[in-house]
Amino acid sequence: MKQLSQSTNIISLLRLTWLTLSKKRHYQIKLLFFIIFLNSIAEIICITLLFPYLGVIINPESLSTNNLVNSIGKILGVNQPEELILPLTIFFLIATIISGFVRYLFNFYALRVSSNIGSDLSINAYKTSINRPYKYHLSKNSNILITTITKDISEIVYFIFNPSFHLISAIIISVSIVSTLLIINFAITLTTFIFLLVIYFLFLKFSAKTIRNISKRNVLFSQNITKLVQESLGGIRDVILSNNQKYYINQFQNNDRIYRREESFGNFLNLAPRLIIEPIAIALVASFGFFLVKVENNQNVIPILGAFSFSALRLLPFAQRLYEGITLPKLAKSRLINLLEILKNPPKEKRSIFKKKQKLVLKNNIQLKNVSYGYLSEGPLILKNLNFTINLGEKIGIIGKTGSGKSTLIDLIMGLIEPTSGNILIDKKDLFKGEIDKNVELWQNSIMHVPQNIFLSDATIAENIAFGVHRKDIDLNRVYDAAEKSQLIEFVEKKAKGFETEVGEKGIRLSGGQRQRIGIARALYKKSRIIFLDEATSALDRKTEELVMGSFKNLGSEVTIIIITHRVNTLLNCEKVFELKDGKLELRKDLF
Repeated sequence: MKQLSQSTNIISLLRLTWLTLSKKRHYQIKLLFFIIFLNSIAEIICITLLFPYLGVIINPESLSTNNLVNSIGKILGVNQPEELILPLTIFFLIATIISGFVRYLFNFYALRVSSNIGSDLSINAYKTSINRPYKYHLSKNSNILITTITKDISEIVYFIFNPSFHLISAIIISVSIVSTLLIINFAITLTTFIFLLVIYFLFLKFSAKTIRNISKRNVLFSQNITKLVQESLGGIRDVILSNNQKYYINQFQNNDRIYRREESFGNFLNLAPRLIIEPIAIALVASFGFFLVKVENNQNVIPILGAFSFSALRLLPFAQRLYEGITLPKLAKSRLINLLEILKNPPKEKRSIFKKKQKLVLKNNIQLKNVSYGYLSEGPLILKNLNFTINLGEKIGIIGKTGSGKSTLIDLIMGLIEPTSGNILIDKKDLFKGEIDKNVELWQNSIMHVPQNIFLSDATIAENIAFGVHRKDIDLNRVYDAAEKSQLIEFVEKKAKGFETEVGEKGIRLSGGQRQRIGIARALYKKSRIIFLDEATSALDRKTEELVMGSFKNLGSEVTIIIITHRVNTLLNCEKVFELKDGKLELRKDLF
């Protein structure tokens, strides 16, 4: 997909969007176009029948020269014009009912197809984002992802797909109506058409820049609002303690008010032409009536005005839809660009490689050979030519100052990021050579990471320990055993609901130590042979930490543990301790 920018026209963006849709959606859109075609035919029949119908009612004799009426009379075997009143009435009513039904069908199906497209795009955007490599998320602002997936796609459906379908429908039907009216009265139709064209053209010309600016600004304000809500509610404890509520309220208020005001002004710009044209159109119809009677002395003035009035009632909404189909997509253009950027170069679904969850079982060692890493291709290296080996069953400690690269190092070993240079070998198999996706998935199925800040879902303790396992498939015996070894069981047994106790959003109902013990229990439930502890016991008191680390020590000689910590006590059970300093690893033998 080519690089997108605000200068990319909406047609190109829609073409790129079409390429992301499934064959089923392509078929549904084509079916929608067929319904539009039927609708245009129904409109032509209605207007064509209206003129002779009104003529027969008002002055039957005047239609004796009407070729359409004569043809209908011959088919029905009717010689007198008065006898055509009933059949023409029936034909007109039938045509009107069919036209109404087709319009009903089109609107229902257009909304259904739009919602299906919106759902597909939302699912694809979420699936694409969640399957992206870890490095992508390090460089991507989560506010953009969240806003686009949860909110912007709805705006895209409302402002782009619905108006675009109605635009195509309006073009086809308007051409049909205008063509029919040109046959009835060329001069009046041409005058009216030019009038409408000029009005809408002027509105398009003078509102284009404003709408473009509204589109860009509203995306930014929408992202700012998402960011403010995430930050303030996610850190509500600190907000309350620091008494910063007023700051966040003011920021939210300013962004939300501007966003709503801009949005309402954009909607007004879309309504403005219709509000001006409707009263002028009524005046035009009255003027045309006067012209036909006084200037042309036309005796069929009532049928002609009736046909034009009816057509105007049908044409004005379509003219408005033409205008909206051009302007509304511009309001959501920036949102569509963000969405297409997310969908660009989608990664493979990493969890679909194997039918069953297979693992890469460590048999000998993990080796890092001349491994270097930098977050930017031309930036400084955080890690430089690291060479060390972790043998099966070893307990390895890694220490270093904040920002020294400890977490980056274990991210590399866990396969979350790829080294800038060098090799990471699992039993002499290069993790990032050959079938990378397969190697990384097998490896990540075999390891467990326990960070300092444990991610907890808004579910029960049991569901958080068996994280990622469907509720009905949870092994409660394993949950109990993991809770016991992580020193969590005493806390659980004091709760009325036990393992069914809800932890709240992000574990807000638990203390830091309780959250960390759930994270450790999660690692034990998974029965991983390689466990990474990243400051995982920092919130535990010394006695609890000793008991937890003792549990890890008793897991067996084939369980390998890599510990990142700043607490020397945590390292007492380690066979080796390395210090990460200036991007280099140094074996420390002087700590004990």
